[in-house]
Amino acid sequence: MIRRPPRSTQSRSSAASDVYKRQTQSTWGISKLRTVMRLQVHFLAWANMGVTNKTMKELSKMLASLPNLEQLELNLLFNKNVNDEGATVLGEQLSHLSQLTALNLNLGSTEVCDEGVACIAKSLKPLRNLKSLGFHLSGCLRLTDVGASEIADLLEVNSSIEEAMITFSYSGVTKVGKSKIRGMESKRRFLRFETK
Repeated sequence: MIRRPPRSTQSRSSAASDVYKRQTQSTWGISKLRTVMRLQVHFLAWANMGVTNKTMKELSKMLASLPNLEQLELNLLFNKNVNDEGATVLGEQLSHLSQLTALNLNLGSTEVCDEGVACIAKSLKPLRNLKSLGFHLSGCLRLTDVGASEIADLLEVNSSIEEAMITFSYSGVTKVGKSKIRGMESKRRFLRFETK
């Protein structure tokens, strides 16, 4: 919520309040998160608070300063302000989180396509502590079999993943891409996969 001074206020402090009024929720969240970075953070959950490609860059920079992060949850469901640019920036930083054990990315109904998914999938391949993965891409209409293949490759290469939930419902992934993921499902019994 944005605080506003009373309309009757004529003091100089109202100028400072005007600056405060112009801050978006995502900027406020980023500035508060910078304060938290000085602590040893092991779990970080970030919900869809006006996140854009620009704020994804800010968040990614901060992730680089969290070497002890063990669990990350990023929920951008229905956020049309995030596309492959934001996903690529995020992916570039995820590979540095060597202590990460659980990752839940909900990019459902965003503008993320194959390029962004491929970058994220490639960044997760070397993370040998990663045990649990949630990758939700339902409603990503421009996501194709190329993105699904990248996720299947990730699941094959990173054998440390013990539990995974992958969703592609209502996306552009065809039977070919879905069969690649289903092939991993038969090889590794832990995998849960949802399509429609």
